[in-house]
Amino acid sequence: MSSTVRTVSELAAHVDGHAFGDGNVVIHRVASLETAGEGEIAYVEDEKFFPAASSSNASCVIAPEGADVKARCRIEVKKPKLAFALVAEVLHPSKQRAPEIHPSSVIAPSATVGDRVFIGAFVCIGENSSVGDGTQIRAGAKIGDNVRLGKDCVIHPNVFLEDGVIIGDRVILHARKYLRRSCRARSYAHWTRHEDRQHGARRSQLRYRRAGRDRRSDGHQRQRHNRR
Repeated sequence: MSSTVRTVSELAAHVDGHAFGDGNVVIHRVASLETAGEGEIAYVEDEKFFPAASSSNASCVIAPEGADVKARCRIEVKKPKLAFALVAEVLHPSKQRAPEIHPSSVIAPSATVGDRVFIGAFVCIGENSSVGDGTQIRAGAKIGDNVRLGKDCVIHPNVFLEDGVIIGDRVILHARKYLRRSCRARSYAHWTRHEDRQHGARRSQLRYRRAGRDRRSDGHQRQRHNRR
């Protein structure tokens, strides 16, 4: 099989899950519960979406262990969202860039860069930071001081890693992420468009809270300015 096609059994083994149903079903793509069809895999995590998962046209559904999901073919795991991300990594691998360090990038003298690394235009890498073998850092990304970046990672454009962050191997950080905390190996720090449908309410609430916090902060600053 090509690198972008897997059977359900192969995917279950990749995510340390248990396959139920026909393990020889071939999966080509990831999709949402609502739109998934033949050759596609979706996931469910929230109990209120279990009925939708049971009636989904997806060839396979990733579900929590012991969940009341009656999809004809499913993979049960402890963390469905993480498993879905790992499956997406297999079925839709990131484009590999030829090793290169762009002349416009700025790399601190004390930083160390591994082999087969791609560093794009206007990337900045701070003091005492390290970049593992095979990692790709796309245009405009900023790596702070004392950052440890593992092997075979993909850092998409305009990501900022704050000082002291530790990133494991094979981590993918999508565009415009600002990361203050460390990430373990084989992680995805992003929301896929397929997850948006299931977690849209949570995202909207989070954005609202952030916006509200920003407004309060701005108002507080204006009050302080007026007092002066």
